[in-house]
Amino acid sequence: MVMSTLFASYIATSKRLGLAFEDGRAHGVVDGVALQMWFGMHAVHIGGLLPRTAPLDLSVATKGLIDKLGDLFGSHADGIGDPAFDAKFAVKSSSPTRVGSLLGPDVRRLLIQLEDEGYHPAVDSTSVHLRRFTATAASDSEETVEYDLRATARLALAVSDSIARHSS
Repeated sequence: MVMSTLFASYIATSKRLGLAFEDGRAHGVVDGVALQMWFGMHAVHIGGLLPRTAPLDLSVATKGLIDKLGDLFGSHADGIGDPAFDAKFAVKSSSPTRVGSLLGPDVRRLLIQLEDEGYHPAVDSTSVHLRRFTATAASDSEETVEYDLRATARLALAVSDSIARHSS
């Protein structure tokens, strides 16, 4: 009873989209992308598998406080050469410049847009991840829950398409 009240929007959205919802987790396929949604301390996490994986090791994540302080004091961390992207995201890879070409301008703009909307997006060679802070699952609307899921699917598809176009 408490679970169904707390997660009412998540349960309703999962049912409408054909996802399974069990033990506070939603999982299934949205817009052709395998997704899972779970909860952390005051945050919603949505992970999506890339339909096409990257041909190299990579990790792209929203910069944290330490990264931003490093930038302020002249850090020598490698970026990908896109000032707007490099200001918001940390990239780890054996080839940061190749990451820049694999994640084309459309993907970089989408990552920046999601970060501007309050998400904390991340990409690795096999998946994408969005994190959004929330006071409680009970305060999230069905529209917000669906947007979270579709935004994650959209990011996974955009990354996969960019990898397909730029990996030759």
